[in-house]
Amino acid sequence: MKTNVRLAAGIIIIILGLLIAITPRYILPVCDYQSKEDASMGQSILLAQATGMDGDMTTMTGTTGTTTGMDGGMGTSTGMDDMNSDMAGADSKMDEGMEGMDMSGGNSPCYFTSRGAITLGLIIMLIGLAVMIASTPEAVRLLALVLGGAGLLVILTPLYLLPVCENPQMACNKGAEQLLIVLGVATMLAAAVIALMAGKNKDTGGAA
Repeated sequence: MKTNVRLAAGIIIIILGLLIAITPRYILPVCDYQSKEDASMGQSILLAQATGMDGDMTTMTGTTGTTTGMDGGMGTSTGMDDMNSDMAGADSKMDEGMEGMDMSGGNSPCYFTSRGAITLGLIIMLIGLAVMIASTPEAVRLLALVLGGAGLLVILTPLYLLPVCENPQMACNKGAEQLLIVLGVATMLAAAVIALMAGKNKDTGGAA
């Protein structure tokens, strides 16, 4: 493989590694990296959904008072039953919104997904540097094999190894997970192309 081809391949690999490393932090931030404003807004929306029955509860209070004047304690009992039902629904919404969050440790599961992506991105960048200085086709082919394995790990990390939050409405599910998968596939394709080029160069007896 010619020197200029190796340099170009190394630069492409480094760019892929950099994108993988910064995706969960800067490009499509996962839940734990959302800005304070976004987090506050999300909490406000969640709270509004969870307590969205306030107006109905106020109306029920007035209705209860009227019913109490007519039927005595029976109307109050009915109003309280409806209020308890509404509060149960609010609690259910709150639980659904917080699904997949690890409140005990202070970090959501996608926090660890991001850590894995950063580590793999740095490894891929190092592979790119190694490709740039490799002196033989055999070394390039070995690096391509390692690169392909790293690309596969990038795909598996948000899906199985260090999965993102379970709630499909979370930011990590809507963006970071998909982009990491795409970048992992791109890394594997780059590894395949580099391996083929190195193998062709070896077969033809060309210099690295």
